[in-house]
Amino acid sequence: MIKAKPPAVWQAVRNHMTRHVYDRMLKKTKLIRQIDDQTKLVYLHHETTQCFVKQSRDFVLLAARERVEPERYVLAATSVEIPEIPPINDIVRAKAYSSGWIIEPVLQNGQLYSMVSYLSQVDFGGVVSCQASKSRRPSPAALYRLPQGLLRETGTINSICDQL
Repeated sequence: MIKAKPPAVWQAVRNHMTRHVYDRMLKKTKLIRQIDDQTKLVYLHHETTQCFVKQSRDFVLLAARERVEPERYVLAATSVEIPEIPPINDIVRAKAYSSGWIIEPVLQNGQLYSMVSYLSQVDFGGVVSCQASKSRRPSPAALYRLPQGLLRETGTINSICDQL
């Protein structure tokens, strides 16, 4: 749970350019194409080092966002193949069958907060170390860093750490 209203959390999660604030394995993001106001193609490059061995994975995602109802938001993404972004020799192209964020309102002690969930089903491709398997999904630490990153970006958000 994040001590912030859902619209504030939504603004951070829906913007692929702010993901580096809470996902430390993310090395590069690029907007490939804005299809419409709800849909975009995005490139994400993740990198992790384990025992001095660097593991790199990248994704080309079709991301679509939909506001389900007031104060409740969903961001869904799936991998796509497009000629503009061919696989890179030293980076394994991973595949996200489905992934996404769900941000729901929670009323606690008269205050409106956000319950944030992240879901993913990913084929990492290649030889997968345990660290590389974490590269696509936010770890509990990344979800913990989300409100801290929001605080740096907006100066107004705190987390409820004991409930993460």
